[in-house]
Formats: sequence, structure tokens, C-alpha cells
Amino acid sequence: MPVLSRGVVRGQVPQPAAAAPCAAAAPLQVAGTAHVAAPPARPCVAPAPVTPQLAWGAPGEVHSLPSRRTPIQVGGELSTSYPRISQATTPPLSDWQRLAQSGWPVGQTTRVPQVEAKSFRTARDPSVPAQEALRLLKEGNARYTSGQSTRAACAEQLTALAEHGQNPMAVVLGCADSRCPVETMLDAGPGDIFVLRNAGNTCPSGEDSIVGSVEFATGALGTKLLVVMGHTKCGAIKGATQLAVAAPGSKNKACACALDRHLEALVPAAKEAATELGAGASVEAVAAAATRANVLITIRALLENSDKVRDLARSGGLELHGAVYHIESGRVEFIGQHPRIADLLAPSLLIRTARDPS
Repeated sequence: MPVLSRGVVRGQVPQPAAAAPCAAAAPLQVAGTAHVAAPPARPCVAPAPVTPQLAWGAPGEVHSLPSRRTPIQVGGELSTSYPRISQATTPPLSDWQRLAQSGWPVGQTTRVPQVEAKSFRTARDPSVPAQEALRLLKEGNARYTSGQSTRAACAEQLTALAEHGQNPMAVVLGCADSRCPVETMLDAGPGDIFVLRNAGNTCPSGEDSIVGSVEFATGALGTKLLVVMGHTKCGAIKGATQLAVAAPGSKNKACACALDRHLEALVPAAKEAATELGAGASVEAVAAAATRANVLITIRALLENSDKVRDLARSGGLELHGAVYHIESGRVEFIGQHPRIADLLAPSLLIRTARDPS
């Protein structure tokens, strides 16, 4: 059978050499190093197929041949970069061919990289301060845009979350647009972010499903950061903009559906943007400005329609920030808190009338 070396890659397989006595199998784990050796020459008798056992994740779990980035466990050492073959097996030639063709360092010794121990945040841990959570979200987006995402769920993390409960560092109200996956763009894993999404990242008339979910996350779970995130090229905002600039009387209220009613709730943001830009602004320009206006309107709606959210923000136990996701680049632009946050959190003035007691 042919013997592969590192130079045999990209589908090139040498011609079979003359049969030779079987040589001793090369050791695959030596003094802390994992050695991927070429299979020894054997007589021209086809051996029985042997399935290589490659383990990954928790000890004792055995899976099929992993991809390059799959974590695997060999000899008590965890590798996240290189697949290793257990000492007890020698794979058939087809598997070695597959390794060589994919560019693996067949015939070379490579040290298994060390893996740092990870801790998982659960309900047993303190809540993450708002500014620390904001820093972590920004760092996650930086990893995402630079192609260096690191977060992936593992059995230990899932077990910890199931047994000890969730402790998300942030609530994110984002758009339901399929191009805007919140956890992905922020390089976040399970248990990191409490995500709410709808078309246009809005909270029309204090919608209970949104307000109630925010109250649960910020109250029962103790999350201290809430981010309302819009995005560029939002279809819902563009639809609302078209309604806002449409000629009066052109709308057919009798045919209004749920989507039309939902878009109507986004029209105030479009009208505000159109007023700021002035006459002659294109629908695209108004929609782009309306995206930011809508983020601020949603923050205001959450504060106005929830005493619990407003009290938490007033006491310093919650911060509400705006953000815009740029789908063209993957970058999240954090635009800070509402410019009128102090007014929104100010106690309402009580007006005493004759109906009130003396």
C-alpha cells in the first residue's frame, strides 16, 4: 500500500510500492506531543477496515472525524486546532489520504496547544455592571468583524446554565431581520444576552410582550444593561418611511392588515427624520435617519410604559443605550443613552386639585 508523506497533498497519491514486511506502528503520543505519522508499509493484503476513534468535548464522548476547529480530547490534553488519533488505533489508508489532502501535517510532530480553563456566568454569580457589559459587547463585535469569533457552547457550559440558571449581561431589543443575528454579531454564547426581536426593534404603545420581557430580565434576572439596536437598510423602517411621505388620502384603511398597523407605529420616527432633513430628501435618506430616531423613540417608550424599568434606571440599577448595526460591514455602532435621559427619568409633576385631600 502507498505511504503518504507531508508532501503528498491535494489529491495526489503515489503509486503502490513493492510489498514489504509490516513495520512497527509509530507511536502517536510521545512525551506530551501528538505525532501524526504515516502508516507503515504492509503486505499486499487488504486489512479489515478500522474506524479511528477521535474524541472531543467531555471525556468519554466519542464522535466521528472532526473538522479542523473541533475541540478534541487525547491523552488528557484538549486540542482546539489539530485532530489527534488515539493510540489504540491505526486508521485505514483512506483516512490518511483524507488528512493529507486537507493539508494536515502528516508525518510531522506537533505539540498539542494548552487550553485555558473557562468559567461560565450563571445565576450564582453577581450581575455584570452596565459599563462592563457594554465593554464586553463592544469587544465581542470587534472579534466578529475581525473574523476572530471565539464563543462556542460546550457540554460543561450548557450543564452549568441548566442547573444554576441564567445571568445575562445585557438585554438587547433588536430587529427580526434575518441578517441581524444578535448573538453572532456580538460573539456571545448561551446565557450571555437576553434577546428580544421584532420587525423594526420597536415597542408600540408599550407592547406587553416587549415590556414584560424587559421587566423580567432587568428585575428577576438582575440585568443592568438594555440595548435597543436598529440596523441599516431596515425593511420595516423603509416601509414606515414610504407611509410617512405618501400623499394624504392614499392609504386604504379598510385593507389594513397586522403588518400595516405595525408599520404605522414606526411612522413617527420617519416623520421626525423627514422634518429634520427637510423637503426633497430621498426615501433612502429619510429611512437612514429614521433608523436612529426609532432607536431613541423605543428607549423612550420603554421608560414611559414601565414603572419598573423607569425606577431601575432612575436608581442607577439599569442603563439604556442605543446602537445601530451596519449590515454592510458587521460593525455595531453604539450611540449612547438617550440625549434627554435626565428629563425622561425626572419625577412627574403632581398637580393638586380640589379632589385631593388637604
